[in-house]
Amino acid sequence: MPSRIAQLIAGLMISALILFLMGCGAIGPGTARVDHPTVSGVQVAAVQVETIPDYVEAVGTVRSVNTSMIATKVMSTVREVRVQEGDHVRAGQLLMLLDDRDAAAQLSKAQAGRSEIQHALTEVDEGIRGADANRALATATYGRFKDLLSKKSVSPQEFDEVEAKYRGAEAMYQSMLAKKEQVLAKGQQVNADIAAANTFESYTRITSPQNGVVTQRSVDVGTMATPGMPLVVVEDASRFRLEASVGEEVASTLHTGEDVRITVDAVGVNALPARISEIVPATDPMSRTSIVKIDLPPNTQLRSGLFGTVQIPRGNRTGIFVPASSRFVRGELEYLMVVNADQIAQMRLVKTAPAGKNQYEIVSGLAPNERIIVNGADRVIDGSKII
Repeated sequence: MPSRIAQLIAGLMISALILFLMGCGAIGPGTARVDHPTVSGVQVAAVQVETIPDYVEAVGTVRSVNTSMIATKVMSTVREVRVQEGDHVRAGQLLMLLDDRDAAAQLSKAQAGRSEIQHALTEVDEGIRGADANRALATATYGRFKDLLSKKSVSPQEFDEVEAKYRGAEAMYQSMLAKKEQVLAKGQQVNADIAAANTFESYTRITSPQNGVVTQRSVDVGTMATPGMPLVVVEDASRFRLEASVGEEVASTLHTGEDVRITVDAVGVNALPARISEIVPATDPMSRTSIVKIDLPPNTQLRSGLFGTVQIPRGNRTGIFVPASSRFVRGELEYLMVVNADQIAQMRLVKTAPAGKNQYEIVSGLAPNERIIVNGADRVIDGSKII
């Protein structure tokens, strides 16, 4: 019984204390005060609907305008390699030597044939001179005997013998001339064999077709090179272009000479004006894109294989755009700090899309005329009071 009385007395005292506090105004429903942390020195701006140039962006790869993939026309072993990847070479510079023993043997054989032809020509010329002298003598004798025959000073038998010698001398002379023609024809064949041997020998000397830089070397000393096998790749290091894959619906509207903007981040090229130089008419059936080639201005830092983008003008478009400094990411979500009429910063979930360098377009989550923190958002938390 006493314990129950004690509990009742304690409960009445607690209730009286609560009523006292409420009566004094210490606690009241809906009247709790919230202390907002204050932040100063941030930049706040109202967003507006803007009109900006519209671009279609496509990615591509930087390539040399002139790329020479050098191969051999003969099967032979690589005997010497004189260049490495990255070496700068001149047109005509010797890059590799192949085993030329077969070519040397063919050349020696052809040159031996030329010596034989020269000796044969000397003999034929001597034979022609002798045959010509015999023909002259036989002609003179034939003329005298013909006159004597008309005077009946020689017998027909004697005249026939002289005439036969005359005709034989003439035939011998013509035969020697024909033989010389044959030797000359043989000489032309030998000259052709020598030219072929020289050409074959030249195939064992791999030279650069242009000034440029060696970007690939596929063989080493001792490798068996076969016809058509790539040995060295030499690229013109003074002229490059960007080869971009552009969607078929956009590529069909383009034409050569059209102005575009090129970006190659690796060498600090940003929105550089350029022109389309070539449009490949074929479309890739897998990606539904066409290759568009854009010549790049000279730049000593450019090299094949660099990643680049091309921006193709497509008129103008309107939207809400915010600087990259106002946007921050938590996980996979994007946020902005929106400042309300009471100068309180509120973290707002938004969806954006890249709209150029250091700028984003608002896809959803923000309306025109709302104010956001454009600079210094990293120092503000949700609920901060901006002063």
